[in-house]
Amino acid sequence: MIGICNLCGSVVVQIHPGYFGTRCLNCRYTKIHRAVGLTIESLNFSTSTSVYELSSRGALYKFLKGKFKNLYFSEYFDDVPLGLMKNSVVCQDVQNLLLNDESFNLVTSTEVFEHVPDDSKGFSEIYRVLKKGLFGLCYAMDGGYKGWNPYRERHLAIFVNCFYLERTNQLSLLPDKDLVDLCPPIEP
Repeated sequence: MIGICNLCGSVVVQIHPGYFGTRCLNCRYTKIHRAVGLTIESLNFSTSTSVYELSSRGALYKFLKGKFKNLYFSEYFDDVPLGLMKNSVVCQDVQNLLLNDESFNLVTSTEVFEHVPDDSKGFSEIYRVLKKGLFGLCYAMDGGYKGWNPYRERHLAIFVNCFYLERTNQLSLLPDKDLVDLCPPIEP
């Protein structure tokens, strides 16, 4: 045991020396997922903050569901028209969200954008549905899926992208830093 997971409260262990070598025994999330959770905690949002998570499962989703009263979540289903439900989850395509402009204070996404054909459209849609001057947190995998294009998706691979949005510009909160580097090592 090397520590306790900030997302689910279970034990974190070192399973191998690689980049993703520390895992929570319960939710199985890596330090990147835990870093997203720590970042959300550090932003001190109220429980009434309107949040949109682009998935409906996993430890980050459960963390958000337990923390925020106004959590909207969705999945993309190939076999369901946009806006309709499957297993109590609404179908949304991040490239064409059926949501009003400036609807959310926080938008999160874990392991979604590596599956999006046009990630630029997806980021534009997140920009559109975020309220002025608020946050989006996105994480994409490191290319371990078929069809990964390292040039096109280099800006997504492994990194957590944390951006502060204003209607006139996009400002990096963490210039020269990867969010996982800001997540301190977990101590027992």
